[in-house]
This record gives sequence, C-alpha cells and structure tokens, in this order.
Amino acid sequence: MSISRIAVLSALLLSACYPKTGVPPGPFSPEQIARGQARRPAVTEDSLEQGSKLFIAQCGGCHSHPDINAIALDRWPSILPRMVARTKMYSSANDMLGDFIAAAHD
Repeated sequence: MSISRIAVLSALLLSACYPKTGVPPGPFSPEQIARGQARRPAVTEDSLEQGSKLFIAQCGGCHSHPDINAIALDRWPSILPRMVARTKMYSSANDMLGDFIAAAHD
C-alpha cells in the first residue's frame, strides 16, 4: 500500500473517532434548565453549575470538551459511571454530570 493511501486512510479513521469535540459549555438558558428539570426532576441550577464545572475539568481534560449531542441521550447513563470511576471522581459526580447532560443535550 502506498504512503498516500495510508495517509488518506489514517485521516479518515481519525476524523471518525469519538467523542466528537464540541464547544465548552456556557451559562444555561432558562429553556435548558426547564429541559433538564423535565428529564430529571432533581435538577437544580446549583447541580447544573457543578455538573458544568466537572464536565469542563474532568471530561474536557481527556476529551477536549466532548460533543454531548454526538452520543444519544439514552446512552449517557451507561457511560457516566464508567467515566466517573475511571477518573476517580466522587460518587455524587455521576448525578451532577447526569443533570448537566440532561439540560445540555438537545
């Protein structure tokens, strides 16, 4: 296989890797807060703020701010516990990140 073919295949593979990169989260709009509360009744502005900080510091540290919408909302509950355990975050981080994703996911 020629070098140019290898380069093209490598570029294609790298562009298809997950998670896709998104923009760092900003402040939550009233619509996002309402969406989060509709999906997870325990969502509060404080839990969203804490979840956002964790997402930026922990998830963004390894994944360069993953695009939350690149992963289906119903897959996040199985992903979060593994990532929380891998990064050795405290157990309540799973809930705060879940609240954050519930509000931030379109």
